[in-house]
Amino acid sequence: MELTRKEYGILEYLFVHKDRIVSVEELIEHVWDSETDLFSNSVRVHINSLNKKLSANRSKGRMIRNIRGLGYVISELGNEVDQ
Repeated sequence: MELTRKEYGILEYLFVHKDRIVSVEELIEHVWDSETDLFSNSVRVHINSLNKKLSANRSKGRMIRNIRGLGYVISELGNEVDQ
């Protein structure tokens, strides 16, 4: 599967912090440069694109989930995430 540099950075960071909710601010801090606008929807756009690519190789479910108001989490299907 072909990923952009940002998609790869997001995926890598979420895997390192698997089963933990990662805030948008934390993703921006570790994947983007310091000039990134925190109010940009860039993270959401990249996550959506990444989910589409990942779901093409999966039978069901999103691998990266949005926990409303908290951030994003990557986990095995069927595993609950501590909030």
